[in-house]
Amino acid sequence: MTYCSSSADGRMVLFFIFALSTTATAGEACDDIDKNSYKNESRVFPEGGVYGVVGRGRAYFYSAPDGACKKQIFVLPGDKVQVYTESNGYFSVMHFKSDGGTEEGWFLKKRLARSDENSVHH
Repeated sequence: MTYCSSSADGRMVLFFIFALSTTATAGEACDDIDKNSYKNESRVFPEGGVYGVVGRGRAYFYSAPDGACKKQIFVLPGDKVQVYTESNGYFSVMHFKSDGGTEEGWFLKKRLARSDENSVHH
């Protein structure tokens, strides 16, 4: 068994444990928010509308419609997403990546504008 030899080492270990537990707790809270979002969401019409990313800089995905649930995945202005529902100032979206993959999540409503396009597929 290894013991910390100084209080600085002990504080570092405690900080690391706290950081891990905070991350897990935040992730669990976002999962709960996402699961319960259907209670307050409304469908976007026309259904499955195409929206373009507007504004400046990176526009991040969220794992739930809450500012504390920001993911490290983003798109850039001009990119397109498929919009499905709205809840708490966020849209549930799907982005079709150029490699054929997709990214799903929530997106700040103010970072999207309705597009005249009928499809986000390239």
